Amino acid sequence: MFLKAEQIRKSLECLKKLHPFYGITFLVCKKASLPVGNKISYPISAEETKFLEEYFKPEQDSQYFYQVFRSVK
Repeated sequence: MFLKAEQIRKSLECLKKLHPFYGITFLVCKKASLPVGNKISYPISAEETKFLEEYFKPEQDSQYFYQVFRSVK
């Protein structure tokens, strides 16, 4: 499956408006099927790093992640 460059540009423009919590932390929690309404111990920082390594790293040798979401101030 191939995506047109224009579709990628439009999608990235929409993602710029999204808070990083929803594009990273929320997805990490959903992927782990964390319970809602109950407290558990969960290594969120380590799991976010793994998630970023898997989905947001343009090149494995890079120390940077691709940031598509709006900056948090």
